Amino acid sequence: MDLAQKIRLLEEYDIKEELKDQRRNWISKVTSENKGVPPYDVLQFYDRALAQKPDEKDEAQKKKEEQLAKEKLKKLQDQKKKAEGQGSQGPVKCKDK
Repeated sequence: MDLAQKIRLLEEYDIKEELKDQRRNWISKVTSENKGVPPYDVLQFYDRALAQKPDEKDEAQKKKEEQLAKEKLKKLQDQKKKAEGQGSQGPVKCKDK
């Protein structure tokens, strides 16, 4: 049994339940927006879910880029502090014995 099959066996039920909950929540939301009339077809849910996937990737990529920028800024600030700290100490004097 390869890794993909093991993952499928272990996670399949959880994935199905999560999707079922999302679909149930979407139906409740659409029903409340349409004055108590439930949606006629659930295909709208799947179309909406497929349309959101590229946006999620973009958001994840943006978050990753922001995190990298923050890390780079922090490194630069640390280097600047180090350079300032070394310059303020002055030259090192050696003692003669």
